[in-house]
Amino acid sequence: MGFFDIFKKKKATNSEINSAWQNIVCGETNTLLNKEDLLELTNIYIEERTRVIIDCLDIINSTTSIDVYFSRYNLIIEKLNELSLLEAFVPFKDPKPSLQLQEISLKKDLKSKEILERSWNNTKLKTLDFKTSTAKSKNINKFFETAYTYVDSFGPKSTQLLAEIKKESEYLISNDDIHLKSNIRFDEFEEKTLLSNLNNSNDAYNRHFIYIDLQNFYYKYRNLDKSYLNKCIEYCLLDINSLEQMNYAYIQQQIKMEKEVMKYVSTKSELQKRIKEIKDTGFDANIPAFKRLAIIYENKKDYEKAIQICQKAIECGQESDGTKNGFKGRLEKLNNKIK
Repeated sequence: MGFFDIFKKKKATNSEINSAWQNIVCGETNTLLNKEDLLELTNIYIEERTRVIIDCLDIINSTTSIDVYFSRYNLIIEKLNELSLLEAFVPFKDPKPSLQLQEISLKKDLKSKEILERSWNNTKLKTLDFKTSTAKSKNINKFFETAYTYVDSFGPKSTQLLAEIKKESEYLISNDDIHLKSNIRFDEFEEKTLLSNLNNSNDAYNRHFIYIDLQNFYYKYRNLDKSYLNKCIEYCLLDINSLEQMNYAYIQQQIKMEKEVMKYVSTKSELQKRIKEIKDTGFDANIPAFKRLAIIYENKKDYEKAIQICQKAIECGQESDGTKNGFKGRLEKLNNKIK
């Protein structure tokens, strides 16, 4: 044996490779899994992280919150790093996690610039709700407090945009709402995307959530042009008028899922009991359109319509509206206004 043979790298055995692979997927353990079980767990590991990455990508491309953007961006980096460790053990389709990491790093400055633009535009929309210069300044300063928290993460394009926004903010605070409105950008791309999602959806349950997205979208532009408030009202009413179809679609979806899950762990009688519970309960969640319409009509002093919406909400089992006395209390106050 030559003197330098002791420095030659020893070829790893299959068990050592599998152990290193398993440590990534399961953490360190004394029990070595067989190849079939390890592959199954690896698929679950990859699917879970891929799902998180996809969800995060959707959020960072649409959110107006700088905090949410960077928390989700960092989560994408974390999950891609975890997946890239598996490249030595399992084949990935291109682009591999490591390549996706490189790509997202190269686009970081551009994406940071985009979230600054969206967040600033949203800040200007909210500023229209305030009547005094002090309140407007406070809202705008809140944007900068958040933005400067991440300034070390900004590249040259983002940093330049932040400086331009700072100059614009000083001008807006010293001028009236007409100047503020003229500097707000209506997001035509987001509108087109939401309407496309609605047109392409044939599922009443899924359409319900798209209706909510459209309500939120148009409502935030309500002070920019009254047509946007009318659009918000339109999609609130469409949502309310389709609640019966939505509830049916929800029940059918839940029954299908329950059958898939319980066929392995329950008897036929247990399954029938669970299906009855699903049908009896139905879609038991908040319907935002009721409260939003009640507020809109009340602000417009159209108390009759506001009363009708509250009554409809109560009929649909929507007793809570986020206030102490719920829709019943809101209804009582509205009735007092028309006496």
